[in-house]
Amino acid sequence: ILEEIIMNIEQEATNAVRTSIIRNPYLSAYVDENDKTPVWDGFVNVYIDKNPNHPKSSLFGRVPIQVKGKKVQNVLKNRIAFRVSKDDLRAFNSEGGAIFLVVLINEKYETQIYYKDLLPLDLSRGLKKVAKKKSIALDFRRIPNDEDELANLFLNFVINRKKQSGTVDDEKLYFNDWDNSLHSIEKYVFSCSAVDRSTKSPFEIFTTTPVYLYVKPKGFNVEIPIDRIDNGVITANNIHTIGIDDDIVYSETRTVWQHGLPSIYFGKGWTLKFYKDKDNSYSKIDLSINLSGTLDERIKDGEFLVAVIQKEYFMLDELKLPLNGSLKKDVEKILEILDSLKTLKSILKSLNIKEDLELDKLPDNEAWKIDILFDINKEMKRKLADKEHPLQRINIANLNILIFMNENEDNLRIEDYFSTKLHVRGSDDRGVNHTISQFLLLKAEDLICSNFVLENIYDDVVKFNSWDGYSQIVNNFLLEVIRAYDANKGKHEDLYQLGVKISQWLCEQPDNFIHRMNYLQLKKREERLSSNEIEDLENELTKSEGDWSVTAGILILLERISEVRDILEKQSLEDQIIFKNYPIFSLTSI
Repeated sequence: ILEEIIMNIEQEATNAVRTSIIRNPYLSAYVDENDKTPVWDGFVNVYIDKNPNHPKSSLFGRVPIQVKGKKVQNVLKNRIAFRVSKDDLRAFNSEGGAIFLVVLINEKYETQIYYKDLLPLDLSRGLKKVAKKKSIALDFRRIPNDEDELANLFLNFVINRKKQSGTVDDEKLYFNDWDNSLHSIEKYVFSCSAVDRSTKSPFEIFTTTPVYLYVKPKGFNVEIPIDRIDNGVITANNIHTIGIDDDIVYSETRTVWQHGLPSIYFGKGWTLKFYKDKDNSYSKIDLSINLSGTLDERIKDGEFLVAVIQKEYFMLDELKLPLNGSLKKDVEKILEILDSLKTLKSILKSLNIKEDLELDKLPDNEAWKIDILFDINKEMKRKLADKEHPLQRINIANLNILIFMNENEDNLRIEDYFSTKLHVRGSDDRGVNHTISQFLLLKAEDLICSNFVLENIYDDVVKFNSWDGYSQIVNNFLLEVIRAYDANKGKHEDLYQLGVKISQWLCEQPDNFIHRMNYLQLKKREERLSSNEIEDLENELTKSEGDWSVTAGILILLERISEVRDILEKQSLEDQIIFKNYPIFSLTSI
């Protein structure tokens, strides 16, 4: 009775295979029943056209097959694991390969066929893995429903069996095995054929058919198989455009083919997926959005959504596609987010921030920093905490924003430091108070900020020149500007321009060679000094013998670095450290 049950399962399996093959115009099957064992061996003929009479002239080749049936409860699986004996692997190898078919059969006698194509490379790998064991579990895939995909499976098997006959190197069965022999490879080769290339994209064929990679060694007219690609993924850039009517919104697109179906990615968060029905026709599209990327990228994607909603369609190249229902469900939430993003953009613009905010780089636990931007220029019912400095730098993703927390009675107002007007006083050597620019309080790290405004700073700095010691304070500020410039961050070019304008203004003050040196050291960062400027420095060198630090600074500008080193070695360690902290020292390699 058990033998009859087994035989019945195998008959059901064989019938399922026959039916699947008979329905395919490119294939014909012969399965031989072996009464002694529950094994059904045979072969499938592969033809190059759809002629139902299958003349011999159209026969391309034949593929050995083995069929196994298995009783299960569920046949709706995409992949299964099935053990294949070492003896079967050896038998398949002796035939140059075979396609192993496993048919799952449930209690209602519904069937599903799975396949494992086993070519010489696959068999050599399997035999190496099985070693001393009797069998090995292999991965079987559901057999294609599409007639062209099924025919292509057998067609490419015939082609690759011919190429792999006698060419497999048992010592180099994987791509990595060739790491030490890459110099000996002349070229890499892979290909994929189809019974009808007129009905399918080559991308669809490549991503639905197993593809083998071969190498051709230098000096040899042979191609050796070194790897197999089962789940091929092909990416093509900028082959489509997306827009509304004649307005192309996205010209940079990325099309990814996987499992025979394309998905088009555009913008930063848009995805357009295509689906096919049983007749292999495109029956459904799914347009979805996930707001991501920078602030500007999110706003652009969101505004395209608004346009698509208004039109209820969009353009893929010259093809008009309707707005799908699934996207409509999320519209209200996305539009609410878009309004917030636009408000945030407006706030950054008011702060003179031209950089795009890289929102993807903002950690979740720092999202509260965005709220600070929304609170700028708004009154808050709180006071500064003890030791809380009113001048603060806020790092928000890639932005560094300098703010001032202006306290007024019980209220606190967050203000843009470069736009607010502060009354700042400083005392001279005699203890007399004078009004000075609020920007002279800033250090290099404060100047490396996104809301830096050159004009506001310069105009404010030069208008307070009403007392003798002011130029020295401005000169100290200039050194901070140069340090900020050397950091190569923030508004780099604006910092340079600010440094040049301030140093030129200082040079117009009562004669002080230090101001001239600072102008030249700033200039030297961008261009060579003129012959007249060099001559002036050499003349000043003879006048500076009383101040070693001025002498060393001149020598740095003249690029006489060995003499600078000699001078520094004669100074105390403390004086060396002080001098090396001056921006001019960064022009040396000491």
